[in-house]
Amino acid sequence: MKSSCFVKALIFTTILLAIIFYFLTNLPKPAKEMIVDFGFKKFQERLVAANADPEDKEEVVQALREYTDTLLTTNTFDLNEIGRVSDTLKSMLNDNVLTTEESQKFIKYIEEVIANEGRKKN
Repeated sequence: MKSSCFVKALIFTTILLAIIFYFLTNLPKPAKEMIVDFGFKKFQERLVAANADPEDKEEVVQALREYTDTLLTTNTFDLNEIGRVSDTLKSMLNDNVLTTEESQKFIKYIEEVIANEGRKKN
């Protein structure tokens, strides 16, 4: 392969990756809603299977609804933040038991994330 072909391939690949990244971080609203709904439904399925107080479950679901509403109103997705929230949920439900302490900790974490999103908007 000639060096000029390599450079052209490198430039093309860079532009292609930039376009893909742009579309992933600036998703149109219907695509955002579809992704958020899918994730929310999967979480609810795991939460239903978990052993927990129904009140704790409802509080966690409400906090997650507030977070997803915040995601839908922002112009971009912060993929790192979504990953951290997802990891928190995963570790919280890893043992299929949701304690009051875990639910309160998660709710506080989500409130902080929402507050940070509000600061980013301003």
